[in-house]
Amino acid sequence: MQPVRMNDIAKHVVFSQTKKLTPRALMKTYIDSFVHPDDAADMMRLTDLDYLQKRLAEEPFVVQLYRTRQNGIDTYFRLRIVKLTQRPILVCAFENIDKEVREKKRTAHEREQYNMLINGLSREYSSVWYIDATLNLVSLVRTNTKSVTTKRVLEDVKEISYEKAIHNYIDKFVVPEDRKRLYQQTSIKELLKHIPHDGVYRIDYARTNLDGKRCQFQACFARDISVKGTPCFIAGFRDVQSMFMAEQKKQQELAEARRVAEEANAAKTNFLFNMSHDIRTPMNAIMGFRDLVEKHQDDPERCHHYLTKIKEASKVLLSIINNVLEMARIEKGSLALENNVFNTHEFANTIFSVVEELMKAKQLEFSCEVRVEHAYLYGDTTKLREVFLNILSNACKYTAPGGSVHLVCEELPGSKEGWGIIRTTISDTGIGMSEDFLPHVFDEFSRENNTTSTKIEGTGLGMSIVKKLVTFMDGTIEVTSEKGRGSTFVVSIPHQFAKSSEIARQKNAEPGVASLAGISILLAEDNEINAEIAMTLLQEAGIHMERAADGKECVEKLQTVPAGTYDLILMDVQMPNMNGYEATRAIRALPDAKKAGIPILAMTANAFAEDRQAALDAGMNGHIAKPIEMPVLLRSITELLDNSRENRIISN
Repeated sequence: MQPVRMNDIAKHVVFSQTKKLTPRALMKTYIDSFVHPDDAADMMRLTDLDYLQKRLAEEPFVVQLYRTRQNGIDTYFRLRIVKLTQRPILVCAFENIDKEVREKKRTAHEREQYNMLINGLSREYSSVWYIDATLNLVSLVRTNTKSVTTKRVLEDVKEISYEKAIHNYIDKFVVPEDRKRLYQQTSIKELLKHIPHDGVYRIDYARTNLDGKRCQFQACFARDISVKGTPCFIAGFRDVQSMFMAEQKKQQELAEARRVAEEANAAKTNFLFNMSHDIRTPMNAIMGFRDLVEKHQDDPERCHHYLTKIKEASKVLLSIINNVLEMARIEKGSLALENNVFNTHEFANTIFSVVEELMKAKQLEFSCEVRVEHAYLYGDTTKLREVFLNILSNACKYTAPGGSVHLVCEELPGSKEGWGIIRTTISDTGIGMSEDFLPHVFDEFSRENNTTSTKIEGTGLGMSIVKKLVTFMDGTIEVTSEKGRGSTFVVSIPHQFAKSSEIARQKNAEPGVASLAGISILLAEDNEINAEIAMTLLQEAGIHMERAADGKECVEKLQTVPAGTYDLILMDVQMPNMNGYEATRAIRALPDAKKAGIPILAMTANAFAEDRQAALDAGMNGHIAKPIEMPVLLRSITELLDNSRENRIISN
């Protein structure tokens, strides 16, 4: 074999510097310098002359496709090797075919994409058409075997005018009100206008099925990007009734949610407006009568009258605040039921005594009747009291002088043994409610007339709280009312009958308030005003008082004095440095058993069950809510001290 020869075109820096190399060495140099690593092995095989001669004996020429790589860029080449017949010479021709290969790859990719599109459309659409926009021709690509529509439109003709086909389809199946729009939107002119090179054009419309039923359909047009020059489209038609119904339902739900949200926002706005008025009303009374007390200090009778008014206004203000807090707790889901034994007759008498003065003040006739077989029941008297006082206070508010309010409590059979249903009916002869408002009586922030027009105070939260509390106790509440005739509320709540042992314990008299003169109390309170009020009231009861400004100081004071210096600690919960819970835990951990066991009464801003439980969990012995009512505070102190003495006797 003679040395390789090259024409001028093949002159290359590699070859020009290696003219004396053997063909194999020359090819190896080329491969090492330029050929892509993945193609190098196939190219090196062509440097074996025995291999080449064997192949050329069977084939007229040998062709090898490969890639070169320079500066990170791949280029496609074709090597063709031919043997001259006259002499034992091999001719190698190198051809750059990069453009050709890439064009084929692109075409193959587009064809693959087209086939995927056709297959995808065939799965989702009942029929698929192919449209040649230049020739205005349409042909059926694929159709669902059940699609009689397409066969009727194309009239069993393989290829017809697109304009004729689409007009046949619209005339035969599309509902009249959508036809004009569809003629225009499906024209070749509109397709060319709306569909970019790789875009999709969707048209929604209504049509009738073969059974005459109306349904929603969708036509989808896409450009066939595999065809160059001539604009061609693929069209698919499908039933979207289920999607249309789902979307309609979704939109209706969104509209309903928007309406509810808007109503809630409007209700809250009205609530804030009314509450602002309701809060200002008792505040004006408190501030106004306070000024009158200062002005008439030399007239005890007038001052007493003004102070009584201040007390009444304070209760109204506290009721408003409690309602707002109660609703917040209900919304938070932090309600907890207590299950204590109570006497139905005594409970009704308590309710009667609370509202009796209100009824007398408005010159209302008020009666209370209890007809029960089992007087002692288990229940949450705090929540029951809140329910009935809310209903009765509304009855009093909305009944004009000379009217009447009646309460009847009766026992009905329960759904299981040992249980009964206590049905309480409260009726009045008040202003009543309209039929339009009645369904909203238990809605939050809802009142038929606002306070500025009716002159009746309230937040619009009371009945919403009542409904939620009754439901929480597994009960029901029903209301009937007639404008100008009055209202009737019926509350039915299941109760378990109390056991005889619990009844006997309940019959024991409630502890009275003993004289507390001479005892010593340590008050832990950071608020100056609250501290002054508590210390003054208790000092007037003959109690020796000392104060700590926070929990840390309280613990330190207890540690520095002899055991027994203080008989009890009044502990505020929210304090800086160390709160009441932390201070209590620190006291219970003291090494001196007597100091560690000192009675601790918690004072919190809330009277909720979870607040009481948190105090007990921290190691406190009792709980009282602010604002402090002196009789309740003295009774709580007496009870704690009595329990402490009993425990010491038992220990000894």
